[in-house]
Amino acid sequence: MVVIVDLGNVHDVLQQIGPYVKAGCVNKVWAYADRQFNGYGINPPHDVPNCTVWRAFNPHTNAADNMIVWDVASTCTHPGAQPCHFIVVTKDQGFHSIKELAEETGMHKLDFANSWEELRNLIE
Repeated sequence: MVVIVDLGNVHDVLQQIGPYVKAGCVNKVWAYADRQFNGYGINPPHDVPNCTVWRAFNPHTNAADNMIVWDVASTCTHPGAQPCHFIVVTKDQGFHSIKELAEETGMHKLDFANSWEELRNLIE
């Protein structure tokens, strides 16, 4: 399971998810922030195991969102890709089109959560 966090609009997931990663409920956490984001995960730096925080260097609007789409697509289409369950944590409705793309091969699953509470229900 890979949890993908849109730090631009869901701010409390990194503070809460550490114990679930340590317990093996979540394999990886990928968190994405726009260039101007300066919240948790960036300041102070994250301390979640198996978590990578990417901060967009490009100042364009939605740069971090584009990185999320790119990374999901790259993971799904990588030669030798293993089945993956993605959970995208965001309130941005624009991401919902990637579900069909990720799941079209029948190998991957993609779910959405728009808060820590929804994510916790999916991983418990």
